Order: sequence, then C-alpha cells, then structure tokens
Amino acid sequence: MKKVIPVVVALVLIAIIALTSFRKTIFQDKKYGKEQVDMDAYFGVENAAIGGADGNLAIFVQEEKIDSYALLKGGKVYFDFPTVQKYLNDGFYLDQPNGKILYTGPTSTTEIPINNTTYVDAQGSHDAGYVIVMQQGEKLYFAADFLPTFANFSYQVFDRYLQLRTQWGVQKIMTVEKDTQLRQNADPMSPYFRELKPQETLVILAQEGTWNKVKTKDSLIGYVETKTLGHLTTEVETPVQTYQPEAYASHGLKEKVVLAWHGIYSQGGNDSLPQALTETAGINVIAPTWFSLKDGEGNFHSFGSTKYV
Repeated sequence: MKKVIPVVVALVLIAIIALTSFRKTIFQDKKYGKEQVDMDAYFGVENAAIGGADGNLAIFVQEEKIDSYALLKGGKVYFDFPTVQKYLNDGFYLDQPNGKILYTGPTSTTEIPINNTTYVDAQGSHDAGYVIVMQQGEKLYFAADFLPTFANFSYQVFDRYLQLRTQWGVQKIMTVEKDTQLRQNADPMSPYFRELKPQETLVILAQEGTWNKVKTKDSLIGYVETKTLGHLTTEVETPVQTYQPEAYASHGLKEKVVLAWHGIYSQGGNDSLPQALTETAGINVIAPTWFSLKDGEGNFHSFGSTKYV
C-alpha cells in the first residue's frame, strides 16, 4: 500500500500539469485571434496591381483612404484628373477640343497633348520618354513622375495600394519590443494584417485604452497592444520641396477707379489701345473685351495678348 501512494500522487500531479497546460493553450487560442485580414476585401480594389504588374491601386492620402484609384502601368504610377486637382494642383485645365491639358502660370503656359510623351512650355518642346497624360475610356490619368514640378508630394507603391503624402510634421514613434501582430481593430480577436518583430518602428496615430493605433513603414494602419511597445520618441519629417508656386504680380490703386471697356473684336484690335487712350482722359483701369462665347458647349474665342498687358 505504501508503494502505491507515491505512484498515485505522481499520476495526479502529471494529470494536473497536463490539464493546466491544456487550459493555458485553450485560453491563449481564445485570447488572440489567428485569422488574417483578407487584403483584397480590405483594399477593395479590382484588378489590383501586385508584384509590380499593371493594375489598380487604392490611394491613402496621409492616413485616409480616398475613393479614387491610381493606375500602375508599365512601371509608372498614374493619378486620375480629379485626384490631381484636389490633392496636388488645381491649376490644370482640360482643353478638350484640342485634346490637350493646359497649365497657365503668370508668364507662360504649359501644353500637354493627351496620349503623348511630349509637352511644350516657355523653353520649347520636350519629350518625357513616357505618356504624360493617358486617356482610358472617359478618364484622364497623369503620370506621377511628371508632377513634382507642379506640386510638393511623395508616394510609395505597395501591393494593392499606394501611400500619397502632401503634408509633413512631427511624428510620434515607438519601437516594437515583443513579437506581436498588427490587428485591424483594437481587439485581440480582431483579424491581423501581419506579424510585427522587435526593433520595428511604428508611427503612433492615437492611443485607445491599452491599444495604440499605429502606422507601419509599409503604410498599413492598425492596432497594437501598448505593452508590446517601447518608449515614445518624436521625429521631424523632411518636407518635399520640388515645387515653388510662381508669384502673380498685382497693382493696387490708392485713388478712385476710373474704368473703361476697350472693344476688341480681332487679334489686331490690341494695337488700337494707344490711340484709344489719347482720345480719353482720367482712365486708370482698362478692361479689354478679349473673350466671347464660341458655341453652346462653353468654348470661347480669345484675343488675349501678353504684349497688351
């Protein structure tokens, strides 16, 4: 009987250890979800560009996903016309009858024929070596590589999506200290995007209880438990400064405005200004009638002249 007792005790201890281990495993499995985010569903992009192949890219401007999509074609990124006008530069104008895009500054106009590799500016004609403005169906797309002289921005391309930056400032940074996951929501059972390893740096966007909303180097936005992160530091971003807006000269009058219309009905009419002014007195503002409607589509005639100005 005395020999049986130690055996029974040992078996009981083994059973307790096994049960504890089993309960611990079950607890851990329940505590942290193992489902990964469906990237195709998350980004919601049809014909997504993956591995550098041609296709569509979701666009994140700063930390916000916008409704428009970019194109990756032949290794070049293209933004659609509304995206360019809203986030980069609203000075581009579609000259539809002539099949070109116009950008007019204070002293010159840049002309970009659609579906062409060339453009014309004050220095003459140039060949970019790629299609600058591409038409697909009813949409126009601008090559991102052409735009740095017209806007300050940066972009990075990843599978299925693109990160567009137009603002810079001070970022809050924390480093991963323990193996963890980037989760879609601040919930341990939420699906996760990918594993995070120690020494990986994250941009802190917000703190929500015991979780931090973060952004990874590959521009994925999700949630990480605060206990897996190190100390908070800051980092000053270097802004992109490829574009310097041209200054428009203006002239103010300290006296009362005396305005006269100058009727111009042909290009040669611009030469009649000196004679018209000699026949009047006291006028300090002249308004030439350069523009007139051409048709019911909103197109117009222009007899404008830089020499006249």
